[in-house]
Amino acid sequence: MLLVSVMAPLAGAQDVEFVADRQRALPGQVVTFYDLSDVTDPASWEWDFGDNTIVTNLTADPVTHAYSSPGVYDVTLTIGGGSGYFFELKVGYIEVLNAPFVDFIYSLPETIGDVLG
Repeated sequence: MLLVSVMAPLAGAQDVEFVADRQRALPGQVVTFYDLSDVTDPASWEWDFGDNTIVTNLTADPVTHAYSSPGVYDVTLTIGGGSGYFFELKVGYIEVLNAPFVDFIYSLPETIGDVLG
């Protein structure tokens, strides 16, 4: 016998979600974070960027942050309101590199003639 269980979301469930315009950056490069949450009666947004920087806003406007040191950073968004406090933690969400990076694919030429033209 096969039992299937379906769980419906709770009435009034709070969903905190955010994205960044980039997840890899150089020191000093600005990263913009966008709140995509569905929270009832939000009143405050607290962003913890994982580098000892915490920003509290009274609106859901996009927030910018520039990391000063290379590393991998967790980011947390906590939203407070009439229904309580709700948060989303993204572990290792932002990687700040210590050197410029390029994303490309390299392949070796088949013959020396390909190199010399």
